[in-house]
Amino acid sequence: MDKKKITRMTLDDIVKAKLQKDTDKLTVKEIEIPSIGKALMFRRPTRAEICEFMDGITQTDQQTEEMLEVFQGLIYSCCDDLHSQELFDQLGIDNPEEIVPAIMDDADILTVGDEVAGLNPLYKHYAAEEKNS
Repeated sequence: MDKKKITRMTLDDIVKAKLQKDTDKLTVKEIEIPSIGKALMFRRPTRAEICEFMDGITQTDQQTEEMLEVFQGLIYSCCDDLHSQELFDQLGIDNPEEIVPAIMDDADILTVGDEVAGLNPLYKHYAAEEKNS
């Protein structure tokens, strides 16, 4: 079995790692809304957002309605396009939490929410752990 030789990080390596981490936090991605056939731009969830999301998922006991609400919250918080007062006014929505189910069906919410969560490596690690258990 070949062992990869591990080398000690230099000061330059540490600085590069920090800069890469900062750049990764700025990740944005266009994600298609399947039932609409068009995409919205989403940013990578912050550590706090992904932790809140994962806590919400684990506390739902796999209740679909509760899971949808957790996914809706993540979608809303990571998509700046959905924060428009003009959009709320045009759709007659008073509560921002109503915007996601107003434009996406339930399957979209689960699909898009999972993809948004996947922008954060913590969720990818969590999903892999869940799959292996």
